[in-house]
Amino acid sequence: MIPSVVQPDMLDPVFTRLVAVNTIFFKGQWQSRFLPRKIPR
Repeated sequence: MIPSVVQPDMLDPVFTRLVAVNTIFFKGQWQSRFLPRKIPR
């Protein structure tokens, strides 16, 4: 899915930082839920 969203010419330091921050702070609903007990810690 990522290759269809991010084009190679979009990968500059500012855009990369925005994508990273958005990924870290994602608070939306997941399309497919997961069981927290199956996530390694």
